[in-house]
Amino acid sequence: MAKGKAVICLMVLRICLLGANNVQSVSGRLSPEMRVPGEACSFNLSPEATSIRVYWTPPCTTNIRVKGYVIGYGVRIADVIKKTISKKAREYHIRHLEPNTQYVISIRAYSKFGDGPPLYKEVHTLEENSSNRMQGLTFLMMPPIGVRAVITGPHTATLIWMDPMLGRDQVRTDERVYMVRYRETGDMKFKTQQTPKDGAVVAGLMADTNYEFEVKTVKGAQESAWSLRVVNKTFGAVPGDFPHDLTVIPVPDDPSQVIVTWQPPRLPNGYIESYIIYYTADASSPLSHWSLLGSSGDRLTGRVLQLTPNTMYQFKAQVRNVWGFGPVSPAVAYKTTPALDIPVNIKTTSLTPNAILLTWQYPPHNVRTTSYHAQCLVQELGLIRIIETNKMYALFENLVTDEEYECVVNMVDGSTVGRRSAAVHGTARGF
Repeated sequence: MAKGKAVICLMVLRICLLGANNVQSVSGRLSPEMRVPGEACSFNLSPEATSIRVYWTPPCTTNIRVKGYVIGYGVRIADVIKKTISKKAREYHIRHLEPNTQYVISIRAYSKFGDGPPLYKEVHTLEENSSNRMQGLTFLMMPPIGVRAVITGPHTATLIWMDPMLGRDQVRTDERVYMVRYRETGDMKFKTQQTPKDGAVVAGLMADTNYEFEVKTVKGAQESAWSLRVVNKTFGAVPGDFPHDLTVIPVPDDPSQVIVTWQPPRLPNGYIESYIIYYTADASSPLSHWSLLGSSGDRLTGRVLQLTPNTMYQFKAQVRNVWGFGPVSPAVAYKTTPALDIPVNIKTTSLTPNAILLTWQYPPHNVRTTSYHAQCLVQELGLIRIIETNKMYALFENLVTDEEYECVVNMVDGSTVGRRSAAVHGTARGF
């Protein structure tokens, strides 16, 4: 007991020696472990009819160790009843209160050296069976802060945030969850997912695309506002798909040419730089031996030349973006149309002042039965006469007298039209 008294005397003696004005400087030189905590950084109340929910965050002076919290309350008078709360708690539910009554609520943190300064708030409990039971809850649920969207791949992003209602330790002691919503920049519709953690992995994103992310806190029927929106762009990647609807179309009058069309890949994963069309008459050969046709990324059609008529070809397509090549499409088979020879010995004969007889002979190497497409025209006047026939002559009537006409013949087999013959000239001469 004497020893304790000696310590007290020494402290009093030191204060006396320093003077009353230096008492504050003594306490200011105490180490953080010997100080009491400061005020809570935030303090919010949510009234109900017979209860009040208290929310707070730890003191801003983080270098002082908090041992716990004291909640005080009373009807119009503070601290009539006090409750000691764990240092990990960030909320407390005061129950069994009177409806429609004014209460004074306090909160203070304490350490082993004593209680910190309290904060006080007045609140009015709601009327019993009030339709406004939830009034005031939403704004008291503070939205997550410090939201970050960390891109982890072409199709994934990791979201992290802090819940200001949980304080520095971010320890969740209730049933609260978090709702994440996201969308492509410019899109009107959000996608959502829910997580109980203070972070989430969002998958299934499009590569090389800007996305917007927001988070809110949900606790039972309570919801916070959405957090501030963050934007980030996913990484690019090689195309995840091949060009679709690869189609081969014959070119009229020329069986050695075809037109190839296609549609873009469903997963371009970035800006498309070019398309490549592969084709070959030898389906067993490796792709590196196939012929190539290149096309810019803004075109969906190309013309393949110098094919062999009446031959089966295989066609494939591939797309390339700035990151590399995508997969090759399945093969499309197409057989070029047979070649039609050109009629020979084409002659014109003037029969009347208004008629020309055009004659020709069957080509010597063509073994197919065909019809013919014959025409005579005057290009300067825009005059043209066309006759389709299965004979080896065509009679052009009602022509302009003494006007020179240019005449050609094509062989036709169904939808296949052969090359035009060399032009011959004829005149319907007057007598």
